[in-house]
Amino acid sequence: MSEEQIIYGVCKYCGQARAVERLEVLSAAKNFDLSDEEAADYVASETCSCEQAKAQATHKMKLQAAGAWAENVFENSPEKLQAVLCAIKAVSEHHFGRITIKSGKYLYAFDTDAHNDIRVKTKYTDTQEETF
Repeated sequence: MSEEQIIYGVCKYCGQARAVERLEVLSAAKNFDLSDEEAADYVASETCSCEQAKAQATHKMKLQAAGAWAENVFENSPEKLQAVLCAIKAVSEHHFGRITIKSGKYLYAFDTDAHNDIRVKTKYTDTQEETF
């Protein structure tokens, strides 16, 4: 990297100053509507090797995987997809211990396990009740 391609940002987890590439900073600034300084700090935090940054990267990866599952299952129902994505985020950030959503004859239970992995339990219920 040449001198003009390097910008310094600060990791928000450990406070370490890190050299980051200008193109990454410009991309983050554009994608997340951040100032150049905020974008440099964002990139520094995303690429830092401290334990908190690694844990956050793992959490983000788990959220993306759960989100991809939800998009696949609820691709034809944007309202249900939004509710499920909110449930996944809420349990992964420990706002709730468990959230259960009933959709048709399916019951989806969202929670986290001891390793902080996001769990989704699906149950099919076929009741013979009719309401008129």
